[in-house]
Amino acid sequence: MKVYRQGEHDALCGIYAIINAFSRCGIKQPPKKIYDTAVRSLIASNMTCELINGMGLETEERMLQDCLALYARALSVKRPFHGATLAKTEDEFWLRLKACFKSEGAQVVVQGIRKPSDHWVALTLGQRGKVSVFDSDPELCRQWTLKAGHTIKALSAREDEWKIEQAETLVIYRR
Repeated sequence: MKVYRQGEHDALCGIYAIINAFSRCGIKQPPKKIYDTAVRSLIASNMTCELINGMGLETEERMLQDCLALYARALSVKRPFHGATLAKTEDEFWLRLKACFKSEGAQVVVQGIRKPSDHWVALTLGQRGKVSVFDSDPELCRQWTLKAGHTIKALSAREDEWKIEQAETLVIYRR
C-alpha cells in the first residue's frame, strides 16, 4: 500500500496520519476525500489555525471522528490510554497496545509523538511484535521488532529523539 506524504506542509501531519491509517485499514476511498473531510472538520470547528500551528489531541480526534463518519458501520476509535489508564512504564504501554491488536481486533493506531517536535504517525503491530510506522516523513517510515526495553526512539535514525505521548493514542477498530 502506498504511504501518503505531506511534503513541506509541516502542520499537516495529523491529516496525513489519518489518511495513512485509513489506507492501512483497507479503506479504498480516495485520499482526497479523507483530506477534504478532515479540513472541513477544522473549518466547522473554527480550528483553521491548526493548519498553521499543527494538530493537538482534541483536533486530531475530532478530525478522525468526522472521517470515521464516512464509514460509520465499518470503523470505530478508542483511546485506551488516557487519564488514570496511562501505562506506568513503556514496556507496559507496548504490552497493552499489543493486546489491543491481538484480542480486541485493532487495525491501526494514530499516534502522537513528541520531541524534537509534536508529530502524528500511523502505526500497525504485526506478528512477533513487528511495529510498522507509516508517516508523511520518509525518515520515520520503517519496521522494527518490539522487544522488552524498546522505545519509540527506534522510530528515528537519531536514536534519542521521539517519545510516545500515551494520551494521544487513538486506536482504530474494524467493527
